Amino acid sequence: MSSYTLANMFIAHQTKKYRTSLNVHNLFDTDYIPWGDIFYPNQLAIGSPRTLEFSFHMKF
Repeated sequence: MSSYTLANMFIAHQTKKYRTSLNVHNLFDTDYIPWGDIFYPNQLAIGSPRTLEFSFHMKF
C-alpha cells in the first residue's frame, strides 16, 4: 500500500449565547485505503470521502 496524506479543516464562531462550527474531513477528497491485513490480502477498507459537518449550539 502506498502512503497518503489527508487534510481536514475546522472553523468555529462563538458568542455568549451560541456557537457555530464547520468541520470538513478529507478536504481534498483523497482516495485512500486506511488499513489492510496480511491475513486477508483481498480485503481492504476504503477511506471516507469528503464529509461536511455543521453544528449550531445555543445556551438557554
